[in-house]
This record gives sequence, structure tokens and C-alpha cells, in this order.
Amino acid sequence: MATVNDLQQVVVDGLKIQAPKTSRIANRIAATGFYGWPVVQAIIRNLLPGDHFVDVGANIGYYTLIAARIVGDNGLVSAFEPDPENFRILQMNVYENGFSENTNLFQMGLSNAKSDCAQLHLNPKNDADHRIYLNPSSNDKIPITLKRLDDAGLGCDKVDLLKIDTQGADGLVLEGAQNIIKSNPELKMIIEFWPCGLEESAYGTQRFIDTLFSAGFAPVVLGLKPAGKTLSPSGLSEFAKKLSGRKYVNLFCSCAKKNGSDKDVDD
Repeated sequence: MATVNDLQQVVVDGLKIQAPKTSRIANRIAATGFYGWPVVQAIIRNLLPGDHFVDVGANIGYYTLIAARIVGDNGLVSAFEPDPENFRILQMNVYENGFSENTNLFQMGLSNAKSDCAQLHLNPKNDADHRIYLNPSSNDKIPITLKRLDDAGLGCDKVDLLKIDTQGADGLVLEGAQNIIKSNPELKMIIEFWPCGLEESAYGTQRFIDTLFSAGFAPVVLGLKPAGKTLSPSGLSEFAKKLSGRKYVNLFCSCAKKNGSDKDVDD
């Protein structure tokens, strides 16, 4: 467990974030003033006061805090993090920034099925790279609970923006959220697309693409200049070929039926 002496505090746009001194997220913020700017932009542009934001793979709470400030006292943030140490710091950050009243924290992993005897495979060199499947970077592992997002007890049926970043388990999380997706036709989603991780998890890139489009989503790659177009299944398959090894992107997804296809989307 990290002690006070092992932690650093970084401040971004008035938010005070405690993090391990080895945290890549905090060190990037300290060096550049931000982390994951395309995701931050997508959250800012697609959340309103009173909305419900669900953060799957919350880590130490960077995106959780940004969303909690936007949704305000009448909104809600539900954040999921299975790693005990990350979760402890997540709790600390939510409390110290005054968001305890509008933020619910869940210490569990999410997948497409419930398990009380799952394992979280840890990466000791990168606390943002823990996985619910075998991690080639380490043999360290701890027991965790897995649930489907549909069964996690959000306490609010309405979900406005869903963020999923689970190091290759993203398709499994998506499969476990089908009821939420069906009951929220205006749902928007930010989801990591990492073909190498999808293959290492044995879920597979093509299965991820099939699951995404079967759920009715139309994805756009965040962070492209100029802004990307809405991709078709074959277009996303082709784009995946550009993402070898550790390369990944985040996708912004909205309802395909509402937005159509081949439409420019601001990132």
C-alpha cells in the first residue's frame, strides 16, 4: 500500500489529484497539464448538469472528478475500479474534491458474467495496466469480484455517458451492459479500442467490432486531425490494422440510427 510519502499531488484546472509518484497519469499531468485530452474534450462536450456518467476503469479518478464537477449536485457519477490501491486513492480524490455526495464508487471489475473468484493481473510498473486476464507484463495477481454492469446496482436507470477503459476487456464489459444500452437510446459512449489487448484477452478484435455495431453504436476515432468520420464495421476493421502492439485509440460512440453514417464528428 502506498503511504503518504509515496504519493504526489497534481492540480489540473482546480482539481486536486493524489496519485502514486510512479503514476503515469499523474506524471503526464504534471509534465503537460493534462492527460487524455481527446477523452476530456468528449466528456466536457457531452455531459450536462444533472447527467449520469459511468466510469468503468476509473483508476485514481481523473475522469471521474472532471465528470463530477460537470454533472453537479443534481447529477451522478458511478465509478468502477477493481484494484484496491487505485480504489483507495480514488476514494481519497473524490472526498478531497468535495464530490462524495454525487459520486458512487464500486470496488469491482466488470465483465459479461458474474464471478466471485476472478483474478486481477497486475502490472507493477504501470498501475493503469491491470487486467482481468493474464498480463504478460507480470505474474502478480489478486482476487476480485466481477459483475455485469447491468447487475452492478447503479441506483439510476438513466445513463447519459458511459466510459470504458479496461485494457482489452472492453468488449466483455460491453456485452454485460446490453440492458442499460437498450433502455438508454440516447446513450453516448467513450470506449478504448486496443486490438492487441483484445487479442491477448482472447476476446478478439472482430468480436469487439461485431458487439459494438450490434448494440447500435456508430464509432468515431477521437483525437484525429482533421476530425474523423463515423466508421462502418469494415472501416473500423481496416483502421485496426494501423494499431499494432501498444497502439490504441479511444472511440466516441453514439446511436447509429440517430446519427447515420459517414458524418463528420468534432473530436
